[in-house]
Amino acid sequence: MAATEDAADLAWKPSGVHLVGSVPLPGTAIVFKTAVTSLPDRLYSIPDGETGHRNGFVAWQAAVFEAWPQIGTQSGGTLYRKGEDVPKPTQADLEALSAEIRTSTEGFDPGYEKYAIESYEIFRKLQSTGQIKHNVKFQVCVPTPLSVMNRINPDYQEVIEPLYEEALFRSLSKIQDAIPHDSLLVQWDMPREIACLEGLGGELWFGDVTKRLEARFERCLSAVADDVEVGVHLCYGDFGHKHFVEPKDTTILTDHANRLTEVASKAKRTLAYLHMPVPIARHDEPYFAPLTGLMLTAGTKLYLGLVHANDLEGTARRIAAARKALPGIQFGVSSECGLGRTPPEELTSILEISKSVSRPRR
Repeated sequence: MAATEDAADLAWKPSGVHLVGSVPLPGTAIVFKTAVTSLPDRLYSIPDGETGHRNGFVAWQAAVFEAWPQIGTQSGGTLYRKGEDVPKPTQADLEALSAEIRTSTEGFDPGYEKYAIESYEIFRKLQSTGQIKHNVKFQVCVPTPLSVMNRINPDYQEVIEPLYEEALFRSLSKIQDAIPHDSLLVQWDMPREIACLEGLGGELWFGDVTKRLEARFERCLSAVADDVEVGVHLCYGDFGHKHFVEPKDTTILTDHANRLTEVASKAKRTLAYLHMPVPIARHDEPYFAPLTGLMLTAGTKLYLGLVHANDLEGTARRIAAARKALPGIQFGVSSECGLGRTPPEELTSILEISKSVSRPRR
């Protein structure tokens, strides 16, 4: 600790830092090494950075559906095609498609286990040499099945979602078979859920949004073994470094977090953490005020995504505003979203600010 950084200086600092998922670096090993050297003693878990073609969140999942072109996906990261070239399916078409996919030898193959298992071997070797401490977990970030449906023509989403969910859960099972449970943490990423709650979820095929989202999370939670920790990333998107809607305040985030906590509690589980974004312009108390109603379970860490590149002073203001809504809560800090599309120089700034405004986690 620097001589000038006494106990009084540390008192205002959040405890710990969270890396949401993607990191704009050329490979997994350098992601791990950069994380531990840039953020010493601040990370509870480390993701593999979702490097290469995975850095666009779920864009790479478009390839999963290419064998069924009528679904209307494209592999280049674009959204489903719109227009006359994708005719509206009949109920018979949908039933036939579902049966075809279920009986196909190929089926859906999300592929998350391939990258997780490969990355864990690198993580394990770095732990064995002491470069990563043994109390740090390997973080696997997985989108909820609903969030992947953004890649699908809306006419097919109701049929495709349960089929993709089964495939994703199989992938997750393989991850848990290959990686020691006490070394693993699974993070569920939830942009589509927040969009639905904001009234921007597209053409939804289910009625009571909050109840249906709770049921989906219950299934996601049950797909993770009881002795594997689970975290949640609540997301307002980062396409083109813009949110899909600017949040009025943290009401929707707080209410949904409370519902997720309740679902976990009913399953006799405790979420390892909840992550919430904070827009760069929001250092006002009204934005954070709804957090006074956040019902954190003992053992659940709150990370606020209030660190923005080249904005140390603004980050400090956002921390100060958050503290007023969260007296006595030792929250940690993070970026708003994954950093995969972030310019390298901004990554350096974000890591430096994250270290500067935080203290080692407790």
